[in-house]
This record gives sequence, structure tokens and C-alpha cells, in this order.
Amino acid sequence: MVDFNQTSGFLDESAFSIKLGGIEIDPTTGDGIEGLLKISGWTVKPTPTNDLIFSYEGTEKLRLPAIGAADIGGAFDQFVFAGSANQTTFSGTDDLGNTLSYDPDKTIVFMNGVLLTPVTDYTATNGTSVVLDPAVTANDIITVQSF
Repeated sequence: MVDFNQTSGFLDESAFSIKLGGIEIDPTTGDGIEGLLKISGWTVKPTPTNDLIFSYEGTEKLRLPAIGAADIGGAFDQFVFAGSANQTTFSGTDDLGNTLSYDPDKTIVFMNGVLLTPVTDYTATNGTSVVLDPAVTANDIITVQSF
């Protein structure tokens, strides 16, 4: 879990903190974050402007703008699908009644709670469908998160 806390109306080091899994991260240096989220090739690092960069094997895959940055808007959408045997494409209305719609550059996908790798495990490029490779088994839970 990533927690952001801004204690004043202005973004500065004394008014901003980041917690990852309950561990406080210094937003100016990144102290405390190195290796914390290095799971199966994924790493998360802050930038000097307090953005968070999610990278896979050294390649940036997602950048979350710092609180107060333009275009963050607090938007977060989550879509949940229970797969059918051999299903590869997830689109349309999810199991909670929401229609899948996402920004391809700001999306991550999970299967049964495990973060999938873009291109290798799934394709999400058109904003309305996600295609998995390989196919899922019955009742696998696919979660699409868009920021």
C-alpha cells in the first residue's frame, strides 16, 4: 500500500510524506525505498520532484505524479473480472457493473493479486480491453487499475 500525506496547502519536504507498506520514505532522497519493492524485477523510486516511478527490469512502466502536480486529479479506477476457462480478453462491464476504460500509459493488471508484466503477460493498449497471455482458468480474478 502506498500512503501519501500532505499536511499543508504547499508541497515542501516538511509538509509531505510517503509511506510504503508502513515504512516512511524521505521524499527528497528516497532513503528507505531502495530495494523495498524490488519484486520479480519491479522497483519503485521517487524523483527529485516527488513523482514515483515504477520500473520493470530498469525500464520505466508507470509514473505517478506527486500530490499537487498537474493532471493527477485524484483519479483511480479499478475493474474486477472473474475469468472463465480459457478466457484471454477482458472488456465491457466488469463484475461490479463498471465499464472498462483506462489510459494505456497509466494502467497495471493483476491476476489473483499478482502483478502482471506488461507485454509479457498482457496487452492493454486500446483503453477498453485487456488481453492476457496465456489464457486464465475458471474463476481467476483479473483486476485492472488505472491512475
